[in-house]
Amino acid sequence: MLILGVGLSIGSVLGGRLGDKNLVGSMTRLIVILIGILLALHYTIGFYLPAVLTLFIWSIVAFALCPMLQLLVVDQARDAPNLASTFNQSAFNLGNALGAWLGGTLLAFGLHLQQLPLAAMAVMIVALVTMLRLRMHFRRVAIVQPIS
Repeated sequence: MLILGVGLSIGSVLGGRLGDKNLVGSMTRLIVILIGILLALHYTIGFYLPAVLTLFIWSIVAFALCPMLQLLVVDQARDAPNLASTFNQSAFNLGNALGAWLGGTLLAFGLHLQQLPLAAMAVMIVALVTMLRLRMHFRRVAIVQPIS
């Protein structure tokens, strides 16, 4: 837990810095990296040290997304940034609960622990498709009007 906590802290700082440079592009790249990390976890989960190292890297990359998501939501909700921030935190909590439910359900139906990262990859692929659509939307909007 300590190793993951350190990774989460590093990721939060890293995400804040990356988000200041190229928010949507950085988020898209991090999601692609997360998909790769989850694939690696599929292979390392049965071995203690490689799994710990993979989870440490995962914690950095996964939590680098958090400040970027927060920035994106608050920036887009110009008229009610505090309300948007509150909903964003609620969405994080809902995502945690749904992820735990999905993982538990898959295990209950007989999926092996080693296969859970593949299920997480499927969820991240949905996130990647969503980010790619968001990038296209922002490009169309930028043609019509500049984004502040």
